[in-house]
Amino acid sequence: MPSSTSSSEDTIFVADDISHQFGTVTVLDEISLSVKTGEFLALVGPNGSGKTTLLQIITGLLTPSEGTIARPSGSARPIGYLPQHPNLRASQTVRETLEFYGTLLADATDTGRILETIGLSGRQP
Repeated sequence: MPSSTSSSEDTIFVADDISHQFGTVTVLDEISLSVKTGEFLALVGPNGSGKTTLLQIITGLLTPSEGTIARPSGSARPIGYLPQHPNLRASQTVRETLEFYGTLLADATDTGRILETIGLSGRQP
């Protein structure tokens, strides 16, 4: 019978009392949540409600004004997100873009495998 309690191995991250201000404007106020393996996180809200700010804090791109983000010490994969308007170069092919962003990772990225996975292997620009 499966256990109703989850282990830290199942936890991708835990956000505890995250708050963030830009100057005098509070965009996040004591947000707490956790995401476990197999779960999806969807943030829904109007423009300016703090969705992107929270994602930037979760991914480590922004430090919260208050609160913490905790990840299990054995976490092997980084947390990432695709912004609504990514900074991509129109002059680069998909392969060139994957190779560029792959250089930012600690592990070597198999660009050919990724292209095959998404159904673009063998295609030319």
